[in-house]
Amino acid sequence: MDNAVGSILGFPWDYKHCAASTLVRTGACVLHAVVINDISLADGVKVTIYDNTEASGDVIAIINIDATKTHFVNPVTLLYDVKCEKGIYASFSADEGDITITYK
Repeated sequence: MDNAVGSILGFPWDYKHCAASTLVRTGACVLHAVVINDISLADGVKVTIYDNTEASGDVIAIINIDATKTHFVNPVTLLYDVKCEKGIYASFSADEGDITITYK
């Protein structure tokens, strides 16, 4: 587990905080949720989530983050619960953002 507390408590989801494009997980897994932690840090950023180990292949989600068009209080959780066969890769259109991806 990425999280020591999670392994102690037996919590079912691992997580990865992402502030830029990053490989979240390799291999078969389940993408549980994407949490937008702070919309102001990623204003005008598009995040594409792939079932892959790089920014190509099967797209799971395209999330457009725009503080001028979105009216919610941070954080917001987007629930997916989808099977990924190759892994999870988060690609940001700019080198800024603040999301957390939970998976197993």
